[in-house]
Amino acid sequence: MNNDERYIEIVRACLRALNATVRGESDRTAAIESAYRAIDDAFSAQFKDYQQLIAELTQTLNTIAHTTDAAQARALAQEALQKLGGGQAAH
Repeated sequence: MNNDERYIEIVRACLRALNATVRGESDRTAAIESAYRAIDDAFSAQFKDYQQLIAELTQTLNTIAHTTDAAQARALAQEALQKLGGGQAAH
């Protein structure tokens, strides 16, 4: 499931909950707009750190791909694994 699909799934669940509890069209419209804002904010905050990590790891992989120094490549790979919570690479 990609991020767009996750987002849509979250929105649908929230809208079902709103529709089950809100009475009246004006209340429903305001509640839906508020829910979308809250979902957007939460979703953006959740993935900000993830996107930052992906950018850092992409840069690390590019550095590894262009280095001829095996020791440096190993050190960079181990650092990347630690960022992912994967511990030490096998020697």
